[in-house]
Amino acid sequence: MCGRYALTSCSAAIAERFDLQWAPQVEAHYSTAPGQMIPVLRETAEGRALVLLKWGLIPRWAKDALIGARLANAHGETLADKPSFRGACRHRRCLIPIDAP
Repeated sequence: MCGRYALTSCSAAIAERFDLQWAPQVEAHYSTAPGQMIPVLRETAEGRALVLLKWGLIPRWAKDALIGARLANAHGETLADKPSFRGACRHRRCLIPIDAP
């Protein structure tokens, strides 16, 4: 992932592309940054869903939630090995729809 990205697609387009029954209203963002609420696709008990989550990762060991904005990106080749990302990589994956980096 990069430090900022754009999402200009509407909720209906995202829902159609990912075969969703329903999607929350999503506003266009042209310079989304870590720490902001973003639309994310994830698997739930009911199936695939588009939900709004805060961009960042707060590791279990963190004493301060502000670390989440600093842990917004990981290198794919070391993702499964780094303690900060290892658990999330194995158990809490998601897909972030974007139009442009």
